[in-house]
Amino acid sequence: MKPTREEVIQKIMEQIYQERIRFLIYYGNLQGEDIDLLVVLQNWDSDPQEYQPSEFDIFEIREDEFRSRLILMDPIVAEPVITGRIILGNEVEFQSIRDEFLLSFPSQEIINSLRQRAVEELGNAFTFLNKYRKSKDVNDLFFALINLSFACSYYEFADYYQQNPEFHPISFAHLLRENNRELLHEIMSVLKGVKKGEEFHINQIANLFKKTENLLRGD
Repeated sequence: MKPTREEVIQKIMEQIYQERIRFLIYYGNLQGEDIDLLVVLQNWDSDPQEYQPSEFDIFEIREDEFRSRLILMDPIVAEPVITGRIILGNEVEFQSIRDEFLLSFPSQEIINSLRQRAVEELGNAFTFLNKYRKSKDVNDLFFALINLSFACSYYEFADYYQQNPEFHPISFAHLLRENNRELLHEIMSVLKGVKKGEEFHINQIANLFKKTENLLRGD
């Protein structure tokens, strides 16, 4: 049986000493089935841990990196700040961080950074595709798909902000509502299906990789 949000959150809080947590943020579609959690750790803490693929997404990050990524409008941290609800941590401080962020504008440095992250995530997808061809481990194929979703998302955010430099930060849902984001919709549709248990194969992911590569090249 799939765990409830409350059960997942309780499990995370049991696994991580609460004094280590700066902010625990529950974000995304709060009415949907997905469970997305951002765990912002104290700077003095040990390295954030990585979680294996599952029906819920958990990302751990230290506070210094959280703040530096937020300055660059990195969607990994921007999305939780825009759409999230704080579960643990100082609510007044978090709201102050959110208010300041929502009043910011995308500089050329931010746009360039998002484009660079897109290239990096495409490289990660390539690495996992090659690993899968050797290992036949479906997790490698899944991670390739995850990295493709990041690569395409970073590119599309950069493209949106380049075209709308006078706009404040937007959410991922806002980005998806924009026209001409067909590939991002396609990748997210496949990813959603995979998380629900649908089958996927190397040719399908390799085709998405090629499309993403072409997008980043401007083909």
